[in-house]
Amino acid sequence: MVTEPDHPIAANADAPEQHLSWWLSALQGQAQAGHPVYGETLHAELQDETLVMTGTVPSEDCRHAVQAELRTLQAHTDIPVRNELTVAEPTGEEPGVLQQTLVATYENATQAKVVAEQLRANPVLDSGRLQLLTPDSSIGDGDRTEAFRTVTETYRADLDRALEEGHAVLVVTVDETRTFEMRQLLDEETRSLQTLVLPPRVAGSGTNAVAPDTAERAR
Repeated sequence: MVTEPDHPIAANADAPEQHLSWWLSALQGQAQAGHPVYGETLHAELQDETLVMTGTVPSEDCRHAVQAELRTLQAHTDIPVRNELTVAEPTGEEPGVLQQTLVATYENATQAKVVAEQLRANPVLDSGRLQLLTPDSSIGDGDRTEAFRTVTETYRADLDRALEEGHAVLVVTVDETRTFEMRQLLDEETRSLQTLVLPPRVAGSGTNAVAPDTAERAR
């Protein structure tokens, strides 16, 4: 397995085995959802008795991680595979300068917990921070307190309202260069009820880099 030792997937030696059921379903054309880590950005199709992988992943390490999963599939099926995944082009933005927070609302705590586990295994989260809030989160709860500090005052009412309505909320902070990918995961692939994209902040600082009213809402 050719990966960096600190890569999130590489660090979990069981990941290829854990994802085997998805690959077997894909092989039979019965996969009902996207890949457990990369979602709909990764596509599997049987072409002339060869399983062909296409799509885009965030880094070369991710591409190697998928290749490891394909080797596990081959060990169980002997099916020929071809990895045609491409690595996303650099955005030109310098990582480590700004960070951005996204607030995603889900129907209930059960759904939010499943999404949280998927995100923790996803390289897009990388060194970011994830907080899960449920209607049962008390005012003095550590995660709730930290989440309200993370979210600018303008949007705390949205967070409060979602919890009062019985929904669960994920507050995710990532490097600004990862914001687009994270938004796709929250808004499109895990089907949040609403995703708020807050203004960028200087990394490691509570200072807003842009005015709060420029935050973007996605439904």
